[in-house]
Amino acid sequence: MFAPIEPAGLFANNVSKPVIEPTYLLSTSGEFQRMLRRQCPGTCNWIFDTPEYKSWHDESQPRKSLLIHGPIGTGKSVLAASIVNQIQETEQDAPLFHFSCPQEYQKPLPQSRSQQSLASSLVFSWLAQGFKWSKDLEHKVQNLAREPSVGFKSREWSWSRLRTVNLSKLWELLIDSLQDMPKIYCVIDDVDALQDTEDTIFLQWLLSWRDMNTGRIKLMLTSSSNSALADDISLTTENDNVLQDVRIFVDQNLDSAQVPEGTTARALIGRKLAGTSFLYVNIAFLCLKRGSGTQWLTEALTDSSPNLYELYDHILKSCTSASAEVDIREYRRTVLALLLYSEFRIRRLEVTNALETLYGPEAKGHELIKSAFGPLLELMNDETFCLIHKSFAHFAHDRDRTPQSQALIPIVASSDSHQVLGTISPRCMLGSYYEGKRLEDSDLLYNCRPYSDLWSIANSSMPLFSYAASTWCLHAKELVEIKDDLRSLILG
Repeated sequence: MFAPIEPAGLFANNVSKPVIEPTYLLSTSGEFQRMLRRQCPGTCNWIFDTPEYKSWHDESQPRKSLLIHGPIGTGKSVLAASIVNQIQETEQDAPLFHFSCPQEYQKPLPQSRSQQSLASSLVFSWLAQGFKWSKDLEHKVQNLAREPSVGFKSREWSWSRLRTVNLSKLWELLIDSLQDMPKIYCVIDDVDALQDTEDTIFLQWLLSWRDMNTGRIKLMLTSSSNSALADDISLTTENDNVLQDVRIFVDQNLDSAQVPEGTTARALIGRKLAGTSFLYVNIAFLCLKRGSGTQWLTEALTDSSPNLYELYDHILKSCTSASAEVDIREYRRTVLALLLYSEFRIRRLEVTNALETLYGPEAKGHELIKSAFGPLLELMNDETFCLIHKSFAHFAHDRDRTPQSQALIPIVASSDSHQVLGTISPRCMLGSYYEGKRLEDSDLLYNCRPYSDLWSIANSSMPLFSYAASTWCLHAKELVEIKDDLRSLILG
């Protein structure tokens, strides 16, 4: 049986990056189930009749994978979920392993580092899915993940303990447990998200496993690019079937929003949105359902052919008047710097603490964030903020945006973002309190050791304190020159 070669420098999982636990990925709130719920009745069924799908599914193609590719928001993830669901219902004897990276965990920018280890998360998820097919696999994984025994107390196991286990060992356990299976399906939605060195190595393992098991491993990927794999079976979402699905999606949303039949507004919205993407339609109706009204949407669609960047501009413009307490342009850029360039995902209290540190009490609370971005930011169940889509991050960084667009939100750049984060962090540390004293007013700051009582007390007065004390130097290292407020704060 094929066993992956031990890669130099990858002796254990990268513990500096959290792993998304399978219990979340495979839950009803996971990305796969979320995509499946988005499928409208009457859509996606066309794919099962395409020559590309039949060739991949029915024939024993050597070294062939199915690659579903197309621009962002054209329904690739929903198509993948539909295919997974169909195979699970009709081929219950065939193992199927799927992985969809949740939107809130995706790395929106290649240079950002606040990302979970996706290769490890994928392998963990597939191990959990493999328990159904191999009790021996379940037993071996749980033994690796058990707490050290203490006396006669039974040892508990947890996925987090696998983070120190060599990833190649976990992968070998999985593929060895499947060696007697005649057919195995593997589906990865948005393979573009697998960008790190560890991710690249894992993809090499996966392709080697497929190539050494000709016709037995059915691999399907979705990607925004048509060059993710060589020698694959390629199917684009830029086709008439997808456009028909978009029309169905528009009609369903018009009905859900209770836009009356026969009205001018419904005719205009239906006509304009019919030629767009699922992403555009989803964002447009999200605004409509959150109180923007049909007039707002018709105004957004009247001037020209629908364009995603223009829709983002229209949303930001409508939010401006609701956020007059601070300089809304710089405020938006600061919020995106916190969300996109932090070393790890920071939560609502930490974000608002950072904004209060920079802008004063008027920036306290997350209501201002909501009013500044409208539906473009979402507060997740774990109290972190998530962009409505990673395309909004690309929009914010695009230096080719119009001057009118840049008047709503300046260009977000890496250097500026690290300057902001590097400046906020020491301000936060110096502004923390201990027994009524600011840490900057005494030598307490120099005695504040990580996770000591003093550290905990300081963090209670400033929720960002722990993050700031742990990472400010990392942001400073990203700068070509330390200047302005950050220089003054460091030099005292």
